[in-house]
Amino acid sequence: MRDNTVKFAWREPGLTKVFHSGVCLHGHTMHSQECLSFLPRYLHHVPGISQLVSYYERGPRRVDFARAWWTPPLTPASALSLEREQIARLGLRPMVSLTDHDDIEAGLALGITADPCETPVSVEWTVPYERSIFHLGVHNIPRNAARSWLDTMAAFTAEPREEALPAVLDEFTRVPDVLIVLNHPFWLEEGVVEEDHPRALDRLLRECVGWLDAFELNGTRRWKENADTIELARRYQRPLISGGDRHACEPSACINLTNARSFAEFVSEIHGGQSSILFLPQYREPMAQRVLEASRDILRTYPEYPGRERWADRIFYRGEDGVARTVARIWQGREPWHLSGAAAAVQFLAGTQFRPALRLFLSQRGEMHPSGHGLCGSALPSKDSRRNKPPFFSPWAWSWESSPSWGVRRFSACSPPLDCVLTLRRFSWSTTSPRRSSLHCFCLWSAWGRRSAEAPSAPAPRRQANSA
Repeated sequence: MRDNTVKFAWREPGLTKVFHSGVCLHGHTMHSQECLSFLPRYLHHVPGISQLVSYYERGPRRVDFARAWWTPPLTPASALSLEREQIARLGLRPMVSLTDHDDIEAGLALGITADPCETPVSVEWTVPYERSIFHLGVHNIPRNAARSWLDTMAAFTAEPREEALPAVLDEFTRVPDVLIVLNHPFWLEEGVVEEDHPRALDRLLRECVGWLDAFELNGTRRWKENADTIELARRYQRPLISGGDRHACEPSACINLTNARSFAEFVSEIHGGQSSILFLPQYREPMAQRVLEASRDILRTYPEYPGRERWADRIFYRGEDGVARTVARIWQGREPWHLSGAAAAVQFLAGTQFRPALRLFLSQRGEMHPSGHGLCGSALPSKDSRRNKPPFFSPWAWSWESSPSWGVRRFSACSPPLDCVLTLRRFSWSTTSPRRSSLHCFCLWSAWGRRSAEAPSAPAPRRQANSA
């Protein structure tokens, strides 16, 4: 049996020395279309902005947010360079698989300027299923059949039939170097009812798990969700695999480590059940802070991309005539002042001057991050062992002590033991508004304890029969 491990760079900084290559999977470029239908649901909670959204939704020139979408700022070449640089800094040979939503142009373009053995043609396929929607990462598509495969996927997405999906997946998996990944299994697409998703997931795995090569641990999802994916992979005896899911300018927060020399060799390792995942330091940052910084990257100006410099050049709206136009064109280059002001505010708050304060403020909201290493998809603690010793990702495994007068915080975790003492210097700033508020900025130094975990065991082999 082969290893299926999940490691954390902040626990084992020298881990990469025993590997030859780093593989980045699941990244997005300017070719992805990210729907904005979710936007009103969040903006209605913001005083002042809520009334503005209501005006656009119900006014004389009604805006249907389901017709609007934004595109990530990076070009395929820029995204490839970003991910390559991060992997090279770890002393590894980079391989990068970019997966835009239902689009393969990034992989096709990079195949001309980069080594095809290191930059495969891949896609994140939108799969409507029952009353939910799943995303499948289809990696290393044959270049000579790439557009034909995409047409097959697009036909299913447009007219989904659950009973037809196994036949489509079976056709794809007949190519031995193709890798099919169930991306973020527990993520809810906008508009999907939470109660419907588990039923659809259960049927999808019951009928199609034999064609799914791995389940994704996602670099932009909270650890609780990733822990649930680990449990799911153990239940169905599937390997785990990394997925950065990068949309902005932060490089992927998790990668795969391998000794393969080409992407096809890496796929063969996953098919055989061998997968080594490394979560990188940015995954430890509070998720809300990472989202805010991604928003800054999405909204800032890029002079190096002519025609797509401003955020308004990268947001599109499909009008009643069926034609998609940028909002910059619709507004004739004059963005509404309130929207420009909101974009400027996001970029200001996400700036480096506020980062220390935001990090501490958001980390105190109880978000759980992994603190151990050596996880294995098929060798997590048994239910019996959990009765006596809670796993490190359990919320009850943590305690918090505070001494406001001395500005000292103490954290402790049950399994594995981790002690951290933070020394804080506090500065205060207050507004002059009647509703007096304070912003506390902290400078902190930390000392971390660490202890190795036991070596994990291996996952089940790939592509079992549907009865798996």
